Amino acid sequence: MKIRRETWNRLLKHPCGQFAVVTVLMLILFALVGLGVSFFLNVLFGDDWMVF
Repeated sequence: MKIRRETWNRLLKHPCGQFAVVTVLMLILFALVGLGVSFFLNVLFGDDWMVF
């Protein structure tokens, strides 16, 4: 999925677009951190861990 540069520029000019992009990036970051923490706990303690 490719998004054209003009579309990105138009999206990032508006505060709502900036908020949407930052929100999606933060959700991805939190998901990756939660996955990393649960993997680390699984390696340490050998049980299934769910991190919320």
